[in-house]
Amino acid sequence: MSLRMEQLAGRARWTWSVGTLSGIETRVHWSVGLFALYLALSAAWSGGGAMSAGLAVCALGLVLGFVWLHELGHALMARHYGIGTRSITLSPLGGLASLSSLPRTPKQELHVALAGPLVNVALFVFALMVGQVVGREVGVAAVLIDVAIWSNAMLALFNLLPVFPMDGGRVMRAWLERSRGRLRATEITATVGGYLALALGIWALATGRLMTVMIAAFVWRLGRVELAHVRARAGAPTGRSFRSGVGAPVGAWTDQSARPPRAGGVAVDIPHIERPRGGS
Repeated sequence: MSLRMEQLAGRARWTWSVGTLSGIETRVHWSVGLFALYLALSAAWSGGGAMSAGLAVCALGLVLGFVWLHELGHALMARHYGIGTRSITLSPLGGLASLSSLPRTPKQELHVALAGPLVNVALFVFALMVGQVVGREVGVAAVLIDVAIWSNAMLALFNLLPVFPMDGGRVMRAWLERSRGRLRATEITATVGGYLALALGIWALATGRLMTVMIAAFVWRLGRVELAHVRARAGAPTGRSFRSGVGAPVGAWTDQSARPPRAGGVAVDIPHIERPRGGS
């Protein structure tokens, strides 16, 4: 598989810049507009009229704002460790932060990975407090408060699943790396993520949730991408199935004190993968 993740980000050809804050450019994928149109038309045709259509678009904008803040949390924590962020890209599947280099230690990876979900936890608590003060009766404000509460709860919980490319996968890998080494920790995390993605895909097929099937396939594929990248850096074979990763030698990453070379990277959230832009 190619390690050039720009095709996933689509930064050059499929996104538009909407501004720069603190040196970090924000870009929006073209599919956001299409998704907003779909939501608006669905709301209008369901009998809600123009007001429901506008409310659906506002809710989407609110959720994308929370995704952006999630990615900004990653970016600011990375900056704390001297890692720059070129841009944050938003799409209907979530957010992507393009880092100038990767975290260089398990501690850094752990902190950068946790920063995003912690932002959503803080926003969740704030939205609950606002709901208590303003009230959550029927109305536009009540709908938007509910959107804020549930979207931040889901962003925090979903991203903490122990699978790549979610933040939880990076947390699990950083924790395991302290005792198992980077390659072995990645193999274990990719294996766990592979089985979880498979279970999610089977459940989604059984219940007719095609979008969830796509997400499960996306998660499984990016888990394989992460494992292939780490194996390539370690000089290990890259063509195994996720099942066979369990039997890989613990010492395949021979120099645990060596730091990965600095290279461009991206961080993907559905609504997250840090990866060099070039080959190994």
